[in-house]
Amino acid sequence: MITIGNFDGVHLAHQKIIKDVVSRAKESGGTSILITFHPHPLKYLKNVDIKLLQTTRQKLEIIEWIGIDMMIMLTFDDKLANITALDFVEKILIEKLKMEELFIGYNFHFGKNKEGDINVIRQLAQKHNFIVHVQEPVIIKGILCNSTTVRNLLENGDIENATNLLDRYFSIRGTVVSGEKLGRKLGFPTVNIEPENDFFPHTGVYLTYLNYNGIVYPSVTNVGYSPTVEKKNITIESYILNFNEKIYGKKVSLLFIRKMRDEIKFNSLNQLSEQISRDVEYARLYFGIIEKKD
Repeated sequence: MITIGNFDGVHLAHQKIIKDVVSRAKESGGTSILITFHPHPLKYLKNVDIKLLQTTRQKLEIIEWIGIDMMIMLTFDDKLANITALDFVEKILIEKLKMEELFIGYNFHFGKNKEGDINVIRQLAQKHNFIVHVQEPVIIKGILCNSTTVRNLLENGDIENATNLLDRYFSIRGTVVSGEKLGRKLGFPTVNIEPENDFFPHTGVYLTYLNYNGIVYPSVTNVGYSPTVEKKNITIESYILNFNEKIYGKKVSLLFIRKMRDEIKFNSLNQLSEQISRDVEYARLYFGIIEKKD
C-alpha cells in the first residue's frame, strides 16, 4: 500500500490519506509505504524559493507518529525529474516495491513534465492490475485543506483557521541565542530563538506556548523587525510567563496559538514597555495565570 506526495505541513488532508494507507495495510496484512521528495520539486525544477511549512525532521516525525511502516525519501534531481510516469510506476512502484494499491490526492501529478495525472495512473492500473484510491478534496469548516491554504492563512496571521487545517498548532523549532537584551531593560526579558524553519507566520505579536525540555510554557512572542528599535533582520523573541531560567544554547519549540496584534512603531521605549505590559496582562488572563510574586 503506497502513497506519494510532498506532504508539506502534514495537514488533515495528508493525515487522512496516510491513515487510509495504514488502515488498508493492516487489513490486508501488507506494508504501508509513503514516498516523498527532497528537495521540494518546485525548488528544484523552477528554482522557486518556496518556504516550506516544516523542516524535514518535523514532517517525518508526524508521519511516523501516524503509524506508517516505511518512509522513502527520494532525492529530487535531474534523473528523477526526467523519469517518465510509465517508468516510475513500472520500475519503482511495481518492480522494486511490489505495489498492489496506490493512494493519491485528486490533484496529484508525477513523472517528466508532470505527465502522470489521474487518468494516466488509472490506465497504468488497468495494465498492471493494481488498485488506485483517489482522495477527493477535504473541506474543513468551509475551507479547502491544502498546503497553499495553510501557508496563506499563516501569512495573514489567521492562526485559528490554520490550526483547524493542521489539526495541531503550527510550530517552529530553534536554538535560544543571546540577543540585545532590550527586553530585560524594559522589564520583560525575552528568549531569542534562532529558527531551524524558514517559514514564519505574518509579523506581529502572538500568544504562544514554548516547549522546553518537554515542558510547555505559556508565552508572548514577537515575530518581526521590532520597528521601534529598527532591527534589519527578522527576529523571534518570546517572553515566557513565570519563567526565569537561563536557557542559552538550548533547543526549543514554539507553538502559535493566536495573533494578538500587528507590530507597531512606538515613539519611545516607554510607550513600547507600556504596550508589552498590556500584552503580557492579556496573555495572563488568556492562559489563566496568576503572576508570581517574589
